[in-house]
Amino acid sequence: MTGAQAARKLTAPRPAAYAWACLIALLVLALAGALQSSRGLWQDESTLLANLGLPLQAYFGSLPFYDQAAPPFALLTLDGAYALAGQSVQATRLILLGLNLALLGGLALVANRRSDRAALLAIAMMAVTPLAIRYCLELKQYGFEMQASLLFLLALRWLPQRPAAVMALAGMLSFVSFSIMLVVGVAVLDAALLRHRGALRWRWLGLLALYTLGWIACYLLLFRPATALQTANYPAAYQRLAMAEYVQHPGLLLAQFEVIGRAQAALALICALAATAVLFVLGKGLTSPRLSFAAPVWQPLRLLAGLIAIVAVLWLARLYPVSTNKQFLFTMPIGALLVAELFVLAADRVRASAALPLALALTLVPSAANALVRDWRRDTDIQDTRGLYAFIKAHPDALVLPDILFEPTLRHYAAHDPRPPRRIDALLRAESRPMESPVEVARPLSTGSPVLSQHVWERLDAMHGYPAYSDWVVRHAKGRGPALIAATYLGPERERIYAEAARRHGCRMGVAYRSREVVALRLQCP
Repeated sequence: MTGAQAARKLTAPRPAAYAWACLIALLVLALAGALQSSRGLWQDESTLLANLGLPLQAYFGSLPFYDQAAPPFALLTLDGAYALAGQSVQATRLILLGLNLALLGGLALVANRRSDRAALLAIAMMAVTPLAIRYCLELKQYGFEMQASLLFLLALRWLPQRPAAVMALAGMLSFVSFSIMLVVGVAVLDAALLRHRGALRWRWLGLLALYTLGWIACYLLLFRPATALQTANYPAAYQRLAMAEYVQHPGLLLAQFEVIGRAQAALALICALAATAVLFVLGKGLTSPRLSFAAPVWQPLRLLAGLIAIVAVLWLARLYPVSTNKQFLFTMPIGALLVAELFVLAADRVRASAALPLALALTLVPSAANALVRDWRRDTDIQDTRGLYAFIKAHPDALVLPDILFEPTLRHYAAHDPRPPRRIDALLRAESRPMESPVEVARPLSTGSPVLSQHVWERLDAMHGYPAYSDWVVRHAKGRGPALIAATYLGPERERIYAEAARRHGCRMGVAYRSREVVALRLQCP
């Protein structure tokens, strides 16, 4: 083999290995998702499910129950899947899994046809990431945010000469994901300034300006009214300390924003970086390309930097929450593409034919094994609400008193059970409405009102008023025979508070059932 032939062999794309790796990763996603589809509901899903089955126009406004809000097309997709599944939670999860597999599989086919090895690897890394698997089955909108981001980024990557088509897709995705506007703004601006020249650049910038005006109109007419109650009623998600605190203690700021790191592909990214380092070492005898920060390989890094800067400004203005990793799932495709670009750059420098398959295995196998083992052991079933409900059903004579966070889930299980528990009490008013004042929340507790607003948990947390609520719950059991307080995420402190309330009312209390993040407390009151 001549030197020129060796050079051609070294630099020629080798997409087959990436394609096979991506196919295996999608099979892992299918198996892990199927195993996970039977997991129990938790309160965030239950509160959204209470709003499905409505007329289609309802999904373009404020939802009627539990102050819920989500992008309208995400709600329509969830509603359609739920109806198609016959209102079966497990079947709905499987439909969502199928949609996710269809999207990732379709993108992988296009990537393979275009020999886009970085895209194939990024799709594979997301497919084997437990966090991505969890949220693609979640009966909420967060998985849609992640999928919309990936779809738009790859369209922008593959269709540089078709700005009208890409921006039309961005417009449609804005009804699927609230966060996509941030991705579109940063990514298109980056492409227009660093990738395009002349008339094409101005076409991209003009369409971006048009998209921005359209999004602002949609925000004012649709998105802001639809999210107004959720934003106003739960301001804690948007809270921050005084700026002086962050200046004096910079670690607090880093701790706040570490949720962005926890929204990435985690183990797959770490293993990919390790494999990339090994590949660079193996190819150390070759000349490394000189890459400026404007090079395409650094585009995902530029996007991450821009998005973090914009989110920081919005957070400082209390316009965007920075409290949990699910709010930043839209950045997972960007992180995966960044590491995949570096991996491909390193792999192209290695002559050994076995190096690439081994590096791909090092990247994907640990995360895939972790996902499958976790799902096999049901570690992803974060709340064993199905087990708790089965325990309740096994005690048909008991009065069931749901704690705040289990209340919407118990409502859902009972409403879809042909033979629900006969006696359920201490339910909350589920209607969406403006948040009451602390005094208005506390008044029904002190007067013995049989019904409370669903906002009680927010106000009681703020007022440290849980003892008053536990008194209200225990009071329902007096003179009514055996009772069960069914709870999720209760914790030792709140169990102690319930025990004290039981003693105050002359009741006996003990733990009757305990499983993953759920508990049933048996009450016997005079």
